[in-house]
Amino acid sequence: MEELGLNRPERNELLMTISFMIRGCWLRRTGMSVLVGSAFNSLLFLVVGFVF
Repeated sequence: MEELGLNRPERNELLMTISFMIRGCWLRRTGMSVLVGSAFNSLLFLVVGFVF
């Protein structure tokens, strides 16, 4: 568990930037509400947390 946490800050910052860009594109493209976007973002972080 400790080894996985070493690069967490840098990885989380990168993931936040990428997910923010993706969410922004989705919101512009499909007109989704901010609530749905944030829900999708939190779900994405849960999945990424399990993968990494």
